[in-house]
Amino acid sequence: VLIFERVVRRLIAMRIRRASEKSEPKWGDLLLEALSKPLVIFIQVYGIYWALSPIWAHFDDPGGLSLIHRAAGKAADLGGTIALFWFAYRFIHIIDAQVRRWVNSSDNSINEMLVPLVSKTVRVFVIVVGGMMVVQNMTGIELGPLVASLGIGGLAFALAGKDSIANFLGSLTILLDKPFHAGERIVIDKHE
Repeated sequence: VLIFERVVRRLIAMRIRRASEKSEPKWGDLLLEALSKPLVIFIQVYGIYWALSPIWAHFDDPGGLSLIHRAAGKAADLGGTIALFWFAYRFIHIIDAQVRRWVNSSDNSINEMLVPLVSKTVRVFVIVVGGMMVVQNMTGIELGPLVASLGIGGLAFALAGKDSIANFLGSLTILLDKPFHAGERIVIDKHE
């Protein structure tokens, strides 16, 4: 397992090094760069679990799986889940860097404000969903009813803070519709 992991890591590193010598990396190379470290953990966790699988038979109960086999399976699933969400986080970071480079080449200042907002929102979303999956894998507790109750609590929160939410949505409308640009003079009903 460790030899296979080292070979895969070396192949990916060679491909990334070749891609970095080019002027503009392709999306496949960026995907490999994001996948490099999480894939190593994924291979190690499931590879070690698979390599030790003949040992689990010695710990089995007559009625089915043993506690040790279930704990090892949970640990492998936990490591796989962490690797998967780490890959998603790294890929979002790489996409964010590419989009920022593209935005910096354009003149639109609204996009410069919108890209960090969207990037941070997606990262927080990935971290929250990843954390929920890790907790669910570790404890076995279903988090669906908890998320549903948060929806009801969110409705109460939204009703209490409707003015703040209206201001936030208004600012998003300005960012997305782009009726004016930064640095322009705006006059609305004798207000400047």
